[in-house]
Amino acid sequence: MDDLLDFSFEKWAKIRSKGRNRFVWIRYVLVFGVFFASLLIIGDIFLFTWHPIKALTTAVIFPLVGYIGGTLTWRKNESIYSRDSEARDQPDA
Repeated sequence: MDDLLDFSFEKWAKIRSKGRNRFVWIRYVLVFGVFFASLLIIGDIFLFTWHPIKALTTAVIFPLVGYIGGTLTWRKNESIYSRDSEARDQPDA
């Protein structure tokens, strides 16, 4: 079980070294928001009736949700990382 925790700890250390902006904008806004918004808009064009207002709403809402989700995930992971870093730095009793 410790190996799994160490892997997660090390993985987050590598991710955080690249910075918050890269994490939020690439992983959440671009990958989640823009990618899924594009899929929905393309699906509407080819499978359903396309409405410009719906497409515009989708193009705005999904990246916005991605930004919020990415920011919340960053904060949560940083708090876990800080807590675990302090625990790792303390010598075993």
